[in-house]
Amino acid sequence: QLGAAIGRQFSYELLEAVSKTTASVDTRALWHNLARLVDAGLLFVEHNPRGETYTFKHALIQDAAYGSLLRTTRLQYHRHIAQALTEHFPATVKTAPELLAHHYTQASMMAEAVPCWLDAGQRALRASANPEAIAHLTTGLDLLADLPAGSERAGVELQFRLTLGPAYMAIRGYAAPEVEACYQRARELRRELGDTLGDTSQGVPALHGLWTNHIVRAQHTSAIALGEQVLQLGAATNDDGLLLQGNMEVGWSHFFLGELEQAREHLERVLALYDPERHSSHAFTYGDDPATSARSNLAQALWLLGYVDQSLRYSEENLAILRSVIDHPYSVAFGLDLAAVVRQYRRDAPATRTLVDEALALSEAHGLVFIDAMASILKGWALAQEGDLAEGTAQMRHGLAAQLATGAELARPYWLCLITEACLE
Repeated sequence: QLGAAIGRQFSYELLEAVSKTTASVDTRALWHNLARLVDAGLLFVEHNPRGETYTFKHALIQDAAYGSLLRTTRLQYHRHIAQALTEHFPATVKTAPELLAHHYTQASMMAEAVPCWLDAGQRALRASANPEAIAHLTTGLDLLADLPAGSERAGVELQFRLTLGPAYMAIRGYAAPEVEACYQRARELRRELGDTLGDTSQGVPALHGLWTNHIVRAQHTSAIALGEQVLQLGAATNDDGLLLQGNMEVGWSHFFLGELEQAREHLERVLALYDPERHSSHAFTYGDDPATSARSNLAQALWLLGYVDQSLRYSEENLAILRSVIDHPYSVAFGLDLAAVVRQYRRDAPATRTLVDEALALSEAHGLVFIDAMASILKGWALAQEGDLAEGTAQMRHGLAAQLATGAELARPYWLCLITEACLE
């Protein structure tokens, strides 16, 4: 029963540590009782240099053992397991905080569980394990709602929302209603806590999240106004990180408004401000690396302005950085898609297809729906250019439908022109 409370798999070391605080378990009989369970075929044992690890032969056996516990005993066991983890296994708690969060939750120790779920969500986000991040964070938010209201709870909820936003962006798309709701709530919490120019570390990610949501829904007037707010906050606080982010946002907005010289000016400022050592964490806070995003967009703007050689040079430079320096799958996949756009401008179908195949592999591995939709349209264009008109057109239509399903309207005329071209052929 105690092993079942720990989980499907447990180490002798942890079971022993927990049993010492549990009066119903005799530590002297541990080896004997475990051997009996192994002999009976209920548990498997694996010997390794760090000790023995036991695994229930079947999940139903674990469920039966766990289900036979009285509720009060079950709460007690989980409390003892959490205590043993914090006192004797700090390395495990550090690398897998979701384990401690689970046992605190099952012990009805909600105040202790909530920060562990936040830690687990933040770790998952940094590992680009976005579905796991969402699961951990939504569990924590559900528990947080039952804690006493007040500024402390609001501050913790804000941290949850700002961590949840980038995970939702990655797997639901920028324009998804979950993204907007998440950042709208974050903005409300900042106001509730007293938003000031002197405290922008949490306010700006909320503005950025809303900017991405508006720009991808092609609401460009609203988007550029939000970007300008970030830029003003950066100027007021002389914070180069905020100036970096604000220029990136305003640069992209000018690009989609057709104001290419203004876009170029702001995007070049991003590259001048960016310091890899100090700003590489922006990808995890805001959902995308600002320098590679700006360089990708700058390559597009330069091509449209007629600087064809400069455009390709920036794009090639960006690809080299994405493939060798950036440890953020979403940033890499998005950059690959945008590099493919430049190759499409150049009507280089083989290069376009090579880049989008790379992006599609990343999007499949990490569930990046917005990236997948863009890449599918561009791959369809390349296939049509290479002679497979039926398959190419079908893939473009499928990709556009997938993108529209996320709520995205951005660049829709461009995608329709690519499809139109294939239909004319």
